[in-house]
Amino acid sequence: MHFDASHVAALGNGHNDRLLFEAVRTGGGLCIAVENGEGCAVDLVIHAHVFIHAAAKALNLLLNPDLCAAALRY
Repeated sequence: MHFDASHVAALGNGHNDRLLFEAVRTGGGLCIAVENGEGCAVDLVIHAHVFIHAAAKALNLLLNPDLCAAALRY
């Protein structure tokens, strides 16, 4: 199954999100590993574009393009 992931953002924190991150990253989408106080799988942290604390902050990042651009600058 193929989908256009260039306009997709995936948020996750568990090992079960690994395949989702792989598909979104391969398709050109944005992968955000989120730590909500319960930890985050190392696989996701390694393969994420951004690692952020709290789901609300991750959603705010997506809603504010200036914050998103600043977070992805390297």
